[in-house]
Amino acid sequence: MGCNSLAAQKEDNTWLLGKRIAENKPDTGINTEFGLTKLIHTPYNVSRQISSYGFELTNTSISDKDGNLLFYTNGTKILNRNYQIMQNGDSINAGYIQYEWDTTMKKDGYRTMQGAIILPLPENDSLYYVLHLLKDSSRDNSIQLYDSKLLHTLVNIKANNGLGKVIYKDSLLIKDTFSFFISACKKANGKDWWIFALDANTEYLHKLSLTKSGLKAEGREKLARVNKLDLYQARFSPNGKKFILFNAQFGLSVYDFDRCGGNFSNPKFCPIPELVDSFWTVFDVSVSSNSQFLYATLTKRIYQFDFNFSNLNASKILVAEYDGFYDNLSPFRTLFSSSMLAPNDKIYIHTGNTTRYLHIIDKPNEKGLACNVIQHGLKLPTWNRSIPYFPHYRMSADSSSCTSGIDDDMKMDIQVYPNPASDYIIVSSPSSIVNKVELHNQLGQKTISFVDNSNQGYRIDVRDLSEGIYIIFLLDKSGSVLKSEKLVIVR
Repeated sequence: MGCNSLAAQKEDNTWLLGKRIAENKPDTGINTEFGLTKLIHTPYNVSRQISSYGFELTNTSISDKDGNLLFYTNGTKILNRNYQIMQNGDSINAGYIQYEWDTTMKKDGYRTMQGAIILPLPENDSLYYVLHLLKDSSRDNSIQLYDSKLLHTLVNIKANNGLGKVIYKDSLLIKDTFSFFISACKKANGKDWWIFALDANTEYLHKLSLTKSGLKAEGREKLARVNKLDLYQARFSPNGKKFILFNAQFGLSVYDFDRCGGNFSNPKFCPIPELVDSFWTVFDVSVSSNSQFLYATLTKRIYQFDFNFSNLNASKILVAEYDGFYDNLSPFRTLFSSSMLAPNDKIYIHTGNTTRYLHIIDKPNEKGLACNVIQHGLKLPTWNRSIPYFPHYRMSADSSSCTSGIDDDMKMDIQVYPNPASDYIIVSSPSSIVNKVELHNQLGQKTISFVDNSNQGYRIDVRDLSEGIYIIFLLDKSGSVLKSEKLVIVR
């Protein structure tokens, strides 16, 4: 099966943007420019919503399969479809930053651009995981504030007649120094998820998986050419085959991504001298819905790159330059900042300032100037500081190159016998889905590792093993564990 969009899935259909209504101010005059903008893509509608809570940089939401808003977060609160704090949804990312360093965050929202993401628990219509980055106190007494913990919060949206309830919040997944983003991509089975967050001190991505059994740490993945302690924007292509990092020091770093095993390979690098020479720090990257064209936003310029070129830099086309426009109610320019691919296949771009406008790449699937960048093309009814951040929910299954699409019934058909065993064990599996067998003792030490290259099944000699209890792991070609169980050796 290919990786085409699934039109019936509209989890990112409703976008929320905007600034909160200030307390003790009547909803008159310039105050009418505050509140939330509700942007619905299908059917298209833009409206203003009254809310006491707005967004700074952290902004994500999720809708049901028909595109109706379920809930959202600004990084400090979980809010329901009525724009009210969900039961137990107050004070996520609780700590020094929002309680002492900048108390306005409690209502204005958190300030990590790709700092939160919402993922549905696979094969469950009630539970949603909110993954979010917590900022800690300043590093080495500097002004820069680093994300220090990857946390998660669990929401049951069926509670309270569909208004939802936070079951628990701020549960620690990983403690480290993170480089400002969480990124997620569907596994090749089209149901489960890979989740990544960059360790800012090393060249490694922390790797997690989300299956119907919940979240699980999967170790780390090393990336080539990653600058330590630096700001990155990250994005997967809509088909999940490319992973892009964008950084002021190195420009673009593009990796092939294996949705089966969650691995990165074949890195390509494309320096963008403007970023380094002029110290432009407002930048982002998005990919067209056909997964061919990459768009890099660089404060005053937008470049298009074509993945069909082996030399990515040779495909670079300047498709827009800032036209000098200001919002007439503010002193702020409408520059090119964070961007997001929408369900209507257009790319919307934030202005990098608090303004009432978004730019639009009208036809991102077209090459060169035909992509049609419309500067300040969408006027919002409210001031806005952010753009929503979503994974590609409509990414479909792609089991052509791996066995990650194996269903649970096939896994249940895998048999290991005899058990207890003394001389040998036999592993039988349907369609030769088991590629490797590992036996570990009770200390976690690997005692046997056997790879079947003949696809004829396994008969494994265990006569050299001491009597006792072992754990047998059965792995597929991607290295994912299909099944594990206790094995008893008797003498």
